[in-house]
Amino acid sequence: DAGHAGWLGWNDNLSPGAAMISSVWKQAGSPKQAMGIATNVAGWNAWSKNPGEFENDPDGQYNKAQDEKRYINLIGPLLAQNGMPNHAIIDTGRNAVQGLRDEWGDWCNVNGAGFGVRPTASTGDSLADAFVWVKPGG
Repeated sequence: DAGHAGWLGWNDNLSPGAAMISSVWKQAGSPKQAMGIATNVAGWNAWSKNPGEFENDPDGQYNKAQDEKRYINLIGPLLAQNGMPNHAIIDTGRNAVQGLRDEWGDWCNVNGAGFGVRPTASTGDSLADAFVWVKPGG
């Protein structure tokens, strides 16, 4: 679980986060079954939203990963640089309705969120292997 754009997507967190995730993967014996990371598990971040939900906030300039699509495309190359597979599955089970929260820190069990994109392997992004519903929907 690689968190979501609101956690490790911050500019200062991307490189150390990728190094830490890669280190854990290597310490586990670099398992061949692992194709990369899971993001947004139980989270509420949009898959693709431009501008991002909080992109125009004063601190938005410090996080280029304003949605999960940008997040995996920023952290993915860093994972690869650290020797780890860089594909992702993205939990979309709770992110259908955007604009309901007051701050990015409100990421879990957002009232009214709804089911997002149905599980599929057709993502339209070379690093996104699938959209999944990991946790009970919201």
